[in-house]
Amino acid sequence: MRVAIVASHPIQHFVPFYRAIAQIEGIDSKVMFCSTAGLKPYYDTVMGTEISWAMDLTSGYAHEFLPEADRMRESGRSHVRNPSVFAALSRFRPDAVVLYGYAQPTQRFALLWSKLHHKPSLMISDSFDSPRPASVSQTLRRGLLRVAFKAYSRMLTVGDRSEAMYRSYGVPSDKLFRTPFTIDEQAHLAAREGRKAANSKLRTQWGVSQDAVCFLAVGKLTERKRPMIIIDALKAALAQRPDLQGRLSVVVAGNGDQHDAIAKIASNNKLPVTLAGFVNVDRLPEFYAAADVLVHAAGYDPHPLTLSEAAAVGLPLLVSDSVGAIGPTDIAQPGRNTLPFAAGDSTDLAEKMIRLVDDADLRREMSEASMTIFDTGQNTAASVRGLRAALKSLTR
Repeated sequence: MRVAIVASHPIQHFVPFYRAIAQIEGIDSKVMFCSTAGLKPYYDTVMGTEISWAMDLTSGYAHEFLPEADRMRESGRSHVRNPSVFAALSRFRPDAVVLYGYAQPTQRFALLWSKLHHKPSLMISDSFDSPRPASVSQTLRRGLLRVAFKAYSRMLTVGDRSEAMYRSYGVPSDKLFRTPFTIDEQAHLAAREGRKAANSKLRTQWGVSQDAVCFLAVGKLTERKRPMIIIDALKAALAQRPDLQGRLSVVVAGNGDQHDAIAKIASNNKLPVTLAGFVNVDRLPEFYAAADVLVHAAGYDPHPLTLSEAAAVGLPLLVSDSVGAIGPTDIAQPGRNTLPFAAGDSTDLAEKMIRLVDDADLRREMSEASMTIFDTGQNTAASVRGLRAALKSLTR
């Protein structure tokens, strides 16, 4: 079976998936990239940092860059427009087409090609229904998506909330196939094995005690990611429990427009906060390995892969309940490896942080659960199983 995959640009998290698909016997796959974004160093205006991904993004799988790719420097919804995808698909003659989302014009072009040539389309997306107040525009959007989703042959879903959204739009369960987004699995599993060494090395650099419970936050320091909630929670926890001074710390890996404000609050209040700045993908696994808990405070985030990375290494998860990766069979499972907290509520987060500092047994149980959850249902093998099952269902 020939499978075409239409993707906006090479993304570090998805490359392992493409390589795994290339190894499946009986599948001839090809990734068609709309843009060369990410291949060369670029300045991230949100983080205020020049970024050059420290990993190979293009080897190990068949791919091509569409003719417009060099001219397309951004990967936003309106920017990804490649009419040449029609000709590229016709040349490759796929038996099925995998599409990333529905918003970019090129993805819609590819969907139209699949309809015109009577080929099945499989859409993968991390969308979920966020708890936002209903509005006229959202009601209209729901109606349009209910119609649009009928055009796809199968949905490759990433989690529980994603599947719940599709069902709410009328997509039947037999069209849903769980295909978790991948990470650089080898690097993070190696970090799992090297946690003791990373703990000693990085904590010395950070000035963090080996005995302190280290909460790690990874991501852009922007309003949507709400890093300030973590700092407020740390301040509240230490005010409530002065005896925790020296027993907990926060390390922030990322940059953004809230960096200076966080640094000022941490300095003025003498908070145990380390601002590490942007951390490239080749160093991030050791950051997870040196930490004890991942905390993710975003007000809205569909399915952040920092949760999968942290779980792969063996970290318990403290996650805002507005994040779309929470669910009984997802990467963040309440009661197993995750303590959810109310989005934007620093008091609730502080209470959860105190609980984890006080209870080493709970941290150990959650750590073991994170590794089990990742190894049994969130790894690359699970992603491949989902895709293979979806493709097989098309031939019944």
